[in-house]
Amino acid sequence: MHLRNLLLLSGATTILACGPTNKTAQTPLPAPAPSAEAIEPRVAIQDEDFDLGMEADTVNYEVPVYRGAKPQPFDLLHTRLRVKFDWPTERVMGQATLRMKPTFRPQSRVVVDAKGFEFKQVALGETAKKPLQYTSNDSTLIVTLDREYKRGEQVELYLDYVATPAGSGTSAAAITSDKGLFFINPRGEDGPDKPRQIWTQGETEHNSNWMPTFDQPNERSTQEFWITVEDKYKTLSNGLMISSNKNADGTRTDYWRMDQPHAPYLHMLAVGEFAKVDDKWRNIPLSYYVEPKYEPYAKEIFAHTPEMLEFFSKTLGVDYPWPTYSQIAVRDYVSGAMENTTAVVFGEFVQKTDRELADDNNDLIVAHEMFHHWFGDYVTTEAWSNLTLNEGFANYAEYLWFEHHDGKVAAEEHRMTELQGYLSSGQQGDFHPLIWYKHTSPIGEDMFDAHSYNKGGLVLHMLRNYIGDAAFFASLQKYLQDNKFSAVEVDELRMAFEDTIGEDLQWFFDQWFLGNGHPEFEVSYGYADGQGTVTIEQMQDTEEFRPVFRLPTTIGHYPANGAAPVMHEVEVTKRRQTFAFPAAEGDLFVFDPSSTILGDRQEDRDTEELVKVFERVNETQQQLTAIRAIRQAVEEEGFTLSDDVVDRALKSKSFRIQNNAIAMSDTDDPRVVTNLRRIAREGSASSVRGSAIQRLSLTEDPTLEQLYREVLSEDQSYGVMSSGLQGLFKVNPTAGAEEAAKLESSESVDLLVGVASIYAAQGAQEKLGFFEEKLSEVDNQQAGEFAAAYIGLAIQGGPEATKSAIDRLATQAMDQQTSIYRRYSFTAALAELRSIATTPGVQQLLKGEDLSGLLTEKINAIKAAETNPQLQGAFSGM
Repeated sequence: MHLRNLLLLSGATTILACGPTNKTAQTPLPAPAPSAEAIEPRVAIQDEDFDLGMEADTVNYEVPVYRGAKPQPFDLLHTRLRVKFDWPTERVMGQATLRMKPTFRPQSRVVVDAKGFEFKQVALGETAKKPLQYTSNDSTLIVTLDREYKRGEQVELYLDYVATPAGSGTSAAAITSDKGLFFINPRGEDGPDKPRQIWTQGETEHNSNWMPTFDQPNERSTQEFWITVEDKYKTLSNGLMISSNKNADGTRTDYWRMDQPHAPYLHMLAVGEFAKVDDKWRNIPLSYYVEPKYEPYAKEIFAHTPEMLEFFSKTLGVDYPWPTYSQIAVRDYVSGAMENTTAVVFGEFVQKTDRELADDNNDLIVAHEMFHHWFGDYVTTEAWSNLTLNEGFANYAEYLWFEHHDGKVAAEEHRMTELQGYLSSGQQGDFHPLIWYKHTSPIGEDMFDAHSYNKGGLVLHMLRNYIGDAAFFASLQKYLQDNKFSAVEVDELRMAFEDTIGEDLQWFFDQWFLGNGHPEFEVSYGYADGQGTVTIEQMQDTEEFRPVFRLPTTIGHYPANGAAPVMHEVEVTKRRQTFAFPAAEGDLFVFDPSSTILGDRQEDRDTEELVKVFERVNETQQQLTAIRAIRQAVEEEGFTLSDDVVDRALKSKSFRIQNNAIAMSDTDDPRVVTNLRRIAREGSASSVRGSAIQRLSLTEDPTLEQLYREVLSEDQSYGVMSSGLQGLFKVNPTAGAEEAAKLESSESVDLLVGVASIYAAQGAQEKLGFFEEKLSEVDNQQAGEFAAAYIGLAIQGGPEATKSAIDRLATQAMDQQTSIYRRYSFTAALAELRSIATTPGVQQLLKGEDLSGLLTEKINAIKAAETNPQLQGAFSGM
């Protein structure tokens, strides 16, 4: 599963995937911390004669929580399912046949996961249908078999049922509903513009809301699904469609078959009026399902799918192991995306036009879900406590794809974002082991966090760096081949590496997979008597983390005379450790120059040294860290930076480094302005072109009008066009307003934000209707920008216009059917308004009326209505 958008909010990236929707500049939200008492309940000693020599209230007499693999009295072999749907009542009518055998011990009863089902018949055998005794409750069906079945004997259980998927009514941070199967606009009440769809979301253990199964990740079966729908709808399920037959009543039955076993949470179906676009890789059929208006862009929406399949197959030494590969975008999806075997489901956010994709392509999330087809689908975690064996690998696939397709610089930028996301998430919530047997949710919902994703991928990168590429990928090949179509725990991964390279890696796995946290270290550099010194002091809390991490790494030596750098291999094994090397004065040393170590580091360098790091160390993360600190020194301390450094930064392959350089550019220097004009037209990244235009617009130079007009008419990026529109307004307000009016009906959220900023700057009260109409269309980061412009314009209209804007934003923020980004952005906008509501300038515009009480009332109502735990945590501080 890709939770890119959700992890964005938690601070897991500064994002998707599933996040997302895949914007990389979301405001981080705090993740709620699990209750320690819920994990390890404590009781006081009651017997005064019982003395353990310790304080009574610190003794825990309960068995510790252990979320291991679930028992498997039966092994599910095959699932045969016939389903049709009652749209008005949102019910599933099904007949399921489950073929199974006892795993080892003889069995005389079967317990099937089936949440809230109504059973019409429970019988032995799909053909014989011999009635069996059974009982059922809200979560399970308990069947008494006709006799005791021994190991090796197969049982075929036939179940005729009606399911009304409801879930528990709660939501989790990662998956916002546990219904399992969802009817979208089933009665047409949401209007003709919203499609009617049915789709499933099985992870973690939610498919048993609509199909009877053994709903646990250490189970797997082959399957056959017969899906009956109205003839106008297309269907999708796992594997291959074997036949499609029209029925006399105007319906059609599609027969889908998956001949390779996979876990029940990966079983899926989808129904809707989709456009289907076919593609091919080798002899594997590919298909892309989108809403009809996006049909022309389907291959770009899921761009590079064939190339990714080829790259991952060759990299892993294991060809894509399934018979087909489909990707589908659905409405109102409850997570980022889901790696259902051969049939990946994405939220509607991936549907974009070619111009929207120029600003924000889907490569990251497509790569993530595809890699799951090796790590997660082919080899599956046996318990949610080992989730990183699924998600950590899928997360690292993003790095591998960027490295292959976009270059090492792009991959390193992404890895730095992942580290920042992990550190931020942990600081806001809780640090815990990657393999976390004490997680709080019985079905693993709390495992979907920046540990399983971000940290998991970062740890894999460290392991790759430690043993080398050849050994790393050979070990992954062995792991996949040895464990194909089976469920695993972390020791199987460790042993695959050990058997491949002939080295005991228990220390690495204990430290990074089974241990808690990461090193926090300070690095200081010195020079005396012909020696350069590097001192590393580990500062992490010894109660929370291990006192000393073992850190094999390198120290880079960069001579002042311009000679080639020398890499010294070292190993940190002490709380404080100093390394010394022969050196000349002015030489530069860098600890872990590739920034491979997962940790929180502080380095003792002044700005002049940081300039040397930027100039001499050809490592993206070192340069980006340096340029950010240099920029801060320039802006806050008046540090004078040479033109050569800025020029070098502007020519970097890193768009983040380029953007920092643009922010430091001296627009009073004609040479710099000429350079920025060139970048505005020719910059390879749309964000860089937009940044150059925004920097130029600060000059309000009327000679730039032609540039802004060219950008509006020629640039493929809507984001760059929006910057050009705002630049035009600054130098020619009349022309800018005219262009804004032409773009009011644009479907681009970026352009709508640009239009909104102009109307707010104009104080155009007649345009409040534009904001009210478009409020439901904005999302992600742009939702916050749009809301800020709306409030800014409303305040200028006085208290009544402002109250109306408050009501509209609050209504949207309380709507649990709208996206979490909109709910957060609109609530944050109201909180910001409350913080300035009593300032003199705002009070003058509001004619002395204090709206603080109204705002508090609305924000409290939003908090009360919110069901998403992540947003609840974020709102607690508002």
